[in-house]
Amino acid sequence: MLRTMIRSYRDYVFIENKEEQTIADFRREFVEHAINHLKLCGSCEKSKGFTNPKILILTPFMGDARALVDLIVQQVGLQQENRERLESIDDETDMFRISITISQRNNKIKFFANFNHAHIIISSPLALRTIVGAEG
Repeated sequence: MLRTMIRSYRDYVFIENKEEQTIADFRREFVEHAINHLKLCGSCEKSKGFTNPKILILTPFMGDARALVDLIVQQVGLQQENRERLESIDDETDMFRISITISQRNNKIKFFANFNHAHIIISSPLALRTIVGAEG
């Protein structure tokens, strides 16, 4: 059921569930889908827009973002660049953005890459709001 939901390319809101295993399963399926999406887009022509990111993930706290990053690293299995900067951010922070570039050619996953050329952006809603300049 979970896999079918995620692969249907619809927007979903995952409300906190007290069962840790359910959360872990959701994150694992979600990250697997995201990485598969990147692989499909890898053969597509480079974006003609202003930015290149293919995946935007919104999560309220840095601790949640770090859990997703750990799964992404586990899935791609590449060397990590700028990981120490990621680890220096407090788990309870609600103002963060992480841009991620994955390079199979260089065998590297880079955190805090050039924002406009990243493949994945993980951000808190508050940080995204400041990025796009929304008021109110």
